[in-house]
Amino acid sequence: MDRNALENFLTNPYNIISVIQYINNEFPKIYYDLNVANVKKYCPAISDTKLNSYNLSNDAYSYYLNGHCFSYTTILMSIFDNIPIRYNNNEHAMVKINDWLFDVRGLIFDDTAHESLDSDLYMMSVSFEINDDFEKKIEQNLIAIGKNYLNNLVNKSVKKKTLNKNL
Repeated sequence: MDRNALENFLTNPYNIISVIQYINNEFPKIYYDLNVANVKKYCPAISDTKLNSYNLSNDAYSYYLNGHCFSYTTILMSIFDNIPIRYNNNEHAMVKINDWLFDVRGLIFDDTAHESLDSDLYMMSVSFEINDDFEKKIEQNLIAIGKNYLNNLVNKSVKKKTLNKNL
């Protein structure tokens, strides 16, 4: 993806929010599928009928606002090609793109947030991140889906601008 096109795309906070909403909508299926795969791997005696009676689902908001916010910043930083800057307020991790702060909820306002220093990054990774294979698989899936979606949006935006110039 063209870096200039991406940076231009990110000048509109609604574009960023649309990517966040898209990956949030994809989260429940990814979470459920990974949970089912784990149960089948580690508890093969559980039948599909019994498995369906368990609540193995979750939503992005509940998941990332309860101990996984650092992971969400990793996802956003990867999707947006490391343009975001990681921020925190000592209780929550978020990213800053241009003059706006974002987390799983989209555009947020936090007067106490500050840029994360290297020492903060270590503390956040220890405090906020539950770093295991399950978490990494969710991250990998959401990053791939998010990058693909972002690429499509940026390409449409570039084509639209090119078309408008030619008119």
